[in-house]
Amino acid sequence: MKEFHNYAWGIFLIIVGILFIVKYRYNLNISMPRAIAGLFLIFFGLYILSGGGWAGLKVENGIVFGNGVVKSIGKDGECNIVFSNGVIDLSETVIPEETSDIKVNVIFSNATLVLSPDTPIVVESSTVFGVTETPDGASAAFGEHVYRTAGDQDNENGLKIKANTVFGKLTIIQRK
Repeated sequence: MKEFHNYAWGIFLIIVGILFIVKYRYNLNISMPRAIAGLFLIFFGLYILSGGGWAGLKVENGIVFGNGVVKSIGKDGECNIVFSNGVIDLSETVIPEETSDIKVNVIFSNATLVLSPDTPIVVESSTVFGVTETPDGASAAFGEHVYRTAGDQDNENGLKIKANTVFGKLTIIQRK
């Protein structure tokens, strides 16, 4: 099954060809569009299960239906992780001057937000039917929590992150 994804679509076309030959050779009453659609769904499922599957959508500032790492935040200051598993690495990211606020949305996903220890950061998390874990040991399953890095006193030249978690898990860690 491990190498199935390399040959899946070739096997699919061979089976469809055999199905056409059998239908017309033996005058069988088979609905070809239904048979092809059913075979397609079966082979697509086997293709995904064998490791050659759906890679998801990697958009500029997020991940949709996939896995990955986001290392940059665009000028809009927003990052979305939707139906995915991802890491938002802000530990080495240079944030544009115009962007003082960043919005992170984790929806039906599992995400890790990595923060820099050198930049003063305030994370305002809002969680609905999910979990948000912060480095100070707090864990919010429903509601809001504010996390401040150790260097943050008055948030001058700092970064403000608004983290929204809905039906997912967001783990915030600070790189040492």
